[in-house]
Amino acid sequence: MGIRKKRFKEMELEIYDYKNCVIMPGLIDIAVHFQEPSRDIWEGYFQGTKAACAGGVTTVFDMPMVGEPYNCDSQSFEERKKAAEQRLWVDCGFLGCIQGSQYEKLKSLCDAGVFGLVFNYGTQQIYGIEPVSPCNFNELIEKLQITGIDLSLIHILR
Repeated sequence: MGIRKKRFKEMELEIYDYKNCVIMPGLIDIAVHFQEPSRDIWEGYFQGTKAACAGGVTTVFDMPMVGEPYNCDSQSFEERKKAAEQRLWVDCGFLGCIQGSQYEKLKSLCDAGVFGLVFNYGTQQIYGIEPVSPCNFNELIEKLQITGIDLSLIHILR
């Protein structure tokens, strides 16, 4: 199925032939792991977003599980945002991290501007992130509903 050239001519639109090139919207990578500010000798915001841009990615979401701080509260979130300032080649959203049952920090973290939350669902620590146990999962969902937090993304580690 395609668009007929005749139809464009009727609408008085210009037609451009880009031969073998692909024209598409920018891609979104929802799971990048930048190492700043704690491990700036590894891939950080500058290198990572420049590579993303070269590959057609226009937006990334930084997941807070490698490279401290883990974005578990508004202070650590601000540290990561500051590390990214003036170093981004593409748009960058930040995900917050839920440590175990530390739900009291959720509201301030979300109010600070995280786009979503990452949590470790299970019984063992992963990447230094304390788990939200299966029995605490319902409590977490209730806390999110009570606080009225509106999130775009929740990522679960298993």
